[in-house]
Amino acid sequence: MKAMLYALKSTATVFFYAFFILYLDFHDGFIQKTFRTWRKQISCFIKKHNDGEVAQLVRACGSYPQCRGFNSLPRYHDCTALCKSLFLYLQNIFLIILRLLDFLFRRHLLCRYPFTVAPAIRTTPHPTTIKDRHAAPPPVQYTLQSKHSHSSLMVRMRMTTIKVIVFDFDGTLAIPTIDFEHMKQHAFTAVQKIYPDLPALNGLPLLEWVAQVQEAAKNDAPSLITPIEEAAKAAAKEVELEAASRSDVFSWVRPLLAELASRSVTSCIVTRNCIEAITIVFPDVATFCPIILTRDDVPIVKPDPDHLLRALSLADCAPHEAIMTGDHIMDIHTGKAAGTMTAGVCTGEATRTELEAESPDFIAADCWELFQQLAPRL
Repeated sequence: MKAMLYALKSTATVFFYAFFILYLDFHDGFIQKTFRTWRKQISCFIKKHNDGEVAQLVRACGSYPQCRGFNSLPRYHDCTALCKSLFLYLQNIFLIILRLLDFLFRRHLLCRYPFTVAPAIRTTPHPTTIKDRHAAPPPVQYTLQSKHSHSSLMVRMRMTTIKVIVFDFDGTLAIPTIDFEHMKQHAFTAVQKIYPDLPALNGLPLLEWVAQVQEAAKNDAPSLITPIEEAAKAAAKEVELEAASRSDVFSWVRPLLAELASRSVTSCIVTRNCIEAITIVFPDVATFCPIILTRDDVPIVKPDPDHLLRALSLADCAPHEAIMTGDHIMDIHTGKAAGTMTAGVCTGEATRTELEAESPDFIAADCWELFQQLAPRL
């Protein structure tokens, strides 16, 4: 008996969810079309029988506007006008009921997949758009963080319209030309001139290696901590600027970003590169991407989720309404840590097999193909 009741309950739940998924797909247009059809049919019927008792009653009611309690009501001199108004009222009531049920359904999902409010610092605009980036402390904003794992949020994510797409830059929007091994070796040589006792690179990314060197210098040469960072970043920038002069954005980048803007989807760039290199490769980037956060705009860069969460805070977007897109597994790790959807594109360093091993929500040959996959929910 218990098994039968459980089966009936499960079946009812499936039908309940299916009904609202269909409602979300058709939304108001299907309902409004149905009501318009009904209204036309009854209007034609009333016109054919306009001399009947109903029409006379309506004319009689409409000819006494002075009756107490009816002064504020509209006057209807024929059945067609009354019919149209009645069906408009019925249509609105029906839509309100469906939206109320939709709200209860979404609230039921929130109860099953609760979110907690956690503070996230809103960064100031990009230094190219303000005079003094340190003029005032940034205000505190709030973002949603889930108590559940990334995979458990997919039910809610698949029903959510994507409001923001965050892109990596090199290898995602721009043709990759940076030799990262050469850049790290060049930075190593520059730092070695001021701090000879350097740890080996050990395959670490450049910024992580610089942090390791600074940690080692705290004990024997604390005054060199800042010069070490400056020397490493200056050497890295030389390589980045030289590589930028040989690079360009992919041919589909501008049409893609323009199409996203026409759909009211905000495009952001979150990168470990410098703004000078970005503007060389993509001179009109500010026209298409209102939010750009480079390594110089944040205290800690990706894969730390703070880098991505600051961009979402500027876009006034919750993590579950955004998708992090990149060509490196680091981008997928960043998105998962921040609670966003993730997408890997095979236009840069990582191969498709390497991206699939990280289980992103989407994988595409490039961002244009990814757009075609995401189009139904944009």
